[in-house]
Amino acid sequence: MDYNELYKRVTTREDGSKGGVEGVIYAMGNQDINMEKFYLSGAGAAVAKMMENTVLNPDEHSPESVAYWAKCGMVKEFHGEDNPMDWAELEARTGFSYDVEKGYEQNRVKKWTSFVPVSAFKKENEGRKYPLMFVLHGAGNVVYTIDGWGYVDVAAEREWIVIAPSIELDDVVLEIYEEAKKLYPVDESRVYVTGFSYGSMNTNILSLQHPDIFAAAAPCGGFMTDGLFRPGPRPKRNVPDTVVRKEEPMRLFDGSKSKAFELKMPVMSVIGNKDGSTYPIDESPAKEDLLRYLNFWSKINGLPEINKSALDEKANRSVAEKLLGISLAPGCSVMKTVDGIDYAIGDFKDESGVTKVRIICEDNVPHWPTPELSRQVVEFFSHFARDVETGESIYIK
Repeated sequence: MDYNELYKRVTTREDGSKGGVEGVIYAMGNQDINMEKFYLSGAGAAVAKMMENTVLNPDEHSPESVAYWAKCGMVKEFHGEDNPMDWAELEARTGFSYDVEKGYEQNRVKKWTSFVPVSAFKKENEGRKYPLMFVLHGAGNVVYTIDGWGYVDVAAEREWIVIAPSIELDDVVLEIYEEAKKLYPVDESRVYVTGFSYGSMNTNILSLQHPDIFAAAAPCGGFMTDGLFRPGPRPKRNVPDTVVRKEEPMRLFDGSKSKAFELKMPVMSVIGNKDGSTYPIDESPAKEDLLRYLNFWSKINGLPEINKSALDEKANRSVAEKLLGISLAPGCSVMKTVDGIDYAIGDFKDESGVTKVRIICEDNVPHWPTPELSRQVVEFFSHFARDVETGESIYIK
C-alpha cells in the first residue's frame, strides 16, 4: 500500500481523533514542520512503513497482527486484560489520587503486551537469558500504538524482550516485571526503560525511582528531567476543539532523592526540532531548564558540570552543535542521515571516554517517533548493564 494511503487510514488516539495527513500532523503536534520535505526526503515513507502493521491491522488481537510479529521472530502475548486496577487501594496506600472515570479506558486494567523472541521458547536455549526493554506509550495512545514505533522491530533483530504496559506508574510496572520474570527468561542485569511523550516523562520518573532495576533510560519525544516535570513554554498547537483531552496518571518523583546519584543511570533523549521548543537549546524559551536538566543527569553519571558558556559560545560550532544549540567537547558531536532525516548527536563522556549522556535532535521532525529513534535507543542500551547484587552500573564495549 502506498504510504500516502496509509497516512489517510492512521488512527492513534483512544479518543478517536484521526484522518488523513492533517490528522497525522495534529497527532504529531507541530504545524511548523515542512511536510513536503518530510515526504519527499523519504522520511514520510519510512515512518509509514514502521506503522504499516498497526494501520492495516487495527485490531491488536487479530491473527494478522500476531502473525506479523511471528514472521519477525517474536511471540506476541496479551496479559492482564481482566485484571482490574484498584485505584482506591493505591490512593489509600500512597496518597496518589486518580479519577479513572475521567481517564482512558485502558487505565481501568493492568493490561500489558509482551513480545518475546521465538528462540526463548526452544528447548535448546534453556538457560539463556534475554534483555528486557519496557516501552511506555504516549498520552491517549492505546498500548497497541507502540507496535508501530519501531522498538519491537529492533528488539526482534537483537532478540530482546519488549513489554508495553497500559498503566505506567511504578507500582504497576514493577508488578508486571515480577510476573514477566516468572513467565520469561529475563536477564535481570539488562533491563531498560524508554517511552515517547507521556511515556518519556514516566521514563524519567521510573529510572529515578528504581535505578537498581533499570540499566539505562531513554526519554524520547520529551527531554530528560529531574522527575518533577515542569513544562516550559511551547508553541500553541493547532488542535481542533473537538479533540477530547483526558488525564493520564503520573506520579512525580523528586529526583534529588534518587539512588541514581550513587548507582549511576546512563541516559539518552531523542526529540525533533519541530516538537515543541527544545532544539536548538540556546534558542529555546526553556533553555535554563534544559541546561539544568542536563547538569542534573551529568551529576548522576559523574560527569563535569556544563557551563552556561556552552550555550553562549557559538563560534566555530559544527553542524550538529548548531542544530543542538550547544557547544560540545571535541569529538562529541556528529551528524547522521537516515531515511532522509538528519540526526544531530551530542555526547557527554566520562574520563574514560564512555558516553553516559546523549542527546539527539531530529531535523524537521515533529512529535512522532521515527525508525532511527528506536535503533539509536537500543544501540545505546546495548552498552550498559547493572550488577544485580550491588546495583553497580556496568559498561559493555
